[in-house]
Amino acid sequence: EIRLSLVGSEMCIRDSAIIDEKVDDVLRAQKDAVLADMIGVDMMLEEAMTIRREVGGVSEVTWSKVQGSAMTIARTQAYALRQIDALAEKLESKSVSDLADASKKADRQVQDWLAVLAHCFYLQEAMGVIELDRIFRSSPEELDQHRVALRTARANRADLIARTTRQLLDRMDGAASIANSKVLLNPIESPTIVRSRNKVAGAVGDFHARLGIEAAAESVSYTHLRAHETKANL
Repeated sequence: EIRLSLVGSEMCIRDSAIIDEKVDDVLRAQKDAVLADMIGVDMMLEEAMTIRREVGGVSEVTWSKVQGSAMTIARTQAYALRQIDALAEKLESKSVSDLADASKKADRQVQDWLAVLAHCFYLQEAMGVIELDRIFRSSPEELDQHRVALRTARANRADLIARTTRQLLDRMDGAASIANSKVLLNPIESPTIVRSRNKVAGAVGDFHARLGIEAAAESVSYTHLRAHETKANL
């Protein structure tokens, strides 16, 4: 009976590893599909911008090629934001060991998703230029209103991105606080969490600066977290 139990346990472990591998494959395929869509839009918008420069405007033919791109860009942006949300959710644990794993994962992955968001922002700006050119040709009396609407939409996107990234930083701050309070019991994991937090904060701060997002939330806690790091390394 004991032997059967051990065999059953080994099979469960092996099956679990296979399932995890399949899940990883599915997630990787989803990510690849999303990024492929974004790259496709990038190529189409680059072509449209090139034609615009050469002919001096956006024709009906050029517009027909890119007019559905906004949805793809928005979907890619939403996917990237969801991935950052997922990284933040993993940091809700009270276990230092779990927090160390989640912090390292955030450190590894957040820069990739910030790069995706930054590129989405660039594509949306390019899309806006093409839209304005198209409006100028078809309904010039609506140009100013459309320009104001694009600015409002841009501000709304920046606000959504700022809320999502700041939530991640808040969770990283909380993880660093827990790590600092348990540093004597976790001399290896605690410094790892604080270092990961500081690296993520640096990446998010640079990202905010490039997009023109107010970065006060990042600078306020810098001294506090450096104190965490100093204590954690004692």
